[in-house]
Amino acid sequence: MASAPFVASAPLEITDWSDRRTSVPPEEGWGELVDDGVVDDEDVSDIRLVRRFTRRRRATRVLGALAVLGALAGGTFVLQQPKVRREALSFVTMGHEEAAARLGRRIASVVETVRGR
Repeated sequence: MASAPFVASAPLEITDWSDRRTSVPPEEGWGELVDDGVVDDEDVSDIRLVRRFTRRRRATRVLGALAVLGALAGGTFVLQQPKVRREALSFVTMGHEEAAARLGRRIASVVETVRGR
């Protein structure tokens, strides 16, 4: 039985309709909003800045980036050992590391001949 991904517990209720903004009819464009004639200085105090990234989200992104950089640095450090590099190549090529090494040497020789010209 499949369940709905999200069900609202209570419907939204709008209690104050006096300060409602209405949209412009489609023939004049949807991008602009029209005031219904009420001009208050109190409207300015109701405006709250919405931050795009909160501190928690920013901290999570920074920690995630540091974790990825740490994993890359650790992998680079470990792969500097020749035995580990050979085993990693064997794992990635599913046992055909000799063929991959030959292909790598051939590509290196072609690059050297191109650079030499």
